[in-house]
Amino acid sequence: MVGLTFPRLPEMDFTMSSTPLVSIIVLNWNGKKCIRPCLESLFAQTYPRYEVIVVDNASTDDSVTIVRQEFPKARLIVNERNLGFAAGNNVGIKAAKGDLIAMFNNDAIADKNWLSEMVKALTSSPRIGVAGSLIFYHGTERVWSAGSRLDAFTGLIWGVPLDGRRENVSAVVADVDFVANCASLTKRAAFEKIGLLDEDYFFLNEDLDWCLAARRAGYTCVTVPSAIVYHMVGLVSGDIPLLRTYQHFRSVFHFYIKHLPVHLILSTLGFQLVVTTFVGWVTLKQSPKYSFAKIRAFWWGLRHLRHILRERGQLRSLGKTTYPVRLGEVWSVTRKWGREGTV
Repeated sequence: MVGLTFPRLPEMDFTMSSTPLVSIIVLNWNGKKCIRPCLESLFAQTYPRYEVIVVDNASTDDSVTIVRQEFPKARLIVNERNLGFAAGNNVGIKAAKGDLIAMFNNDAIADKNWLSEMVKALTSSPRIGVAGSLIFYHGTERVWSAGSRLDAFTGLIWGVPLDGRRENVSAVVADVDFVANCASLTKRAAFEKIGLLDEDYFFLNEDLDWCLAARRAGYTCVTVPSAIVYHMVGLVSGDIPLLRTYQHFRSVFHFYIKHLPVHLILSTLGFQLVVTTFVGWVTLKQSPKYSFAKIRAFWWGLRHLRHILRERGQLRSLGKTTYPVRLGEVWSVTRKWGREGTV
């Protein structure tokens, strides 16, 4: 990984009297198939001082019953309707008692030392505001996420390492553009300074938005390669590609307008609306439905432009930052995606 690196973390002897309380928020929606192994892994952590808060987003399966009957130590909050990822997690953040706040997907499983490694990293420097995990696809050694990078000229976002190989993950805590809230740990003080997750992101890319805001506030975002999580990708959300396409582009268009300088907004919109659409049609033989979903998402951004511009003004109060242009890496990214048949 390229970027700021920190020394290898020393061993720490955590005791109840010397460790910060951590609140782990597990957002659940119809997680009957995965909530049990998720919570079993969290209640098996070696870190001595934490609480688990399960926030249910109006599930229609038996997952709430499983939590109530089998995990009485978990604090359960049941929302009356599905608030989405950002707003659902905000409910948990508001209820949290800890000085450190973790967000954890209900379809993820933590190694027993996950929380100890995350706390060591997050508390090793006042500059670190949020830490992310080394996340593998469940049952494999293939990396799903070790942090992500952004090219602000094209708007492309990709995970590191690009090839998904564990041996290409940095051995030290490494600075990245943003980390996945699938398994992240954040200082309460950072939330107090920056604010909660932006609830306009129903799901997808709220982590990108918040981490870039954190950079404006002077924080760094790091990946902790010794904090291991396994992710059952897509087990809950299922295979709903058109919905994901719409939600993804709705959130990235929102992000561009909210965060980027005007010249980069124009370049990213042009690339995403013209170039990726053309490639999808001609090279990947994508259905026109995907393009229409993208256009609907862009139209959503236009209809909410005044609101997003107000958010843009509020963002400036946190400070200034630069947005990375990485055209040298974009070629490798697009070649990989072309081989996989994705845009």
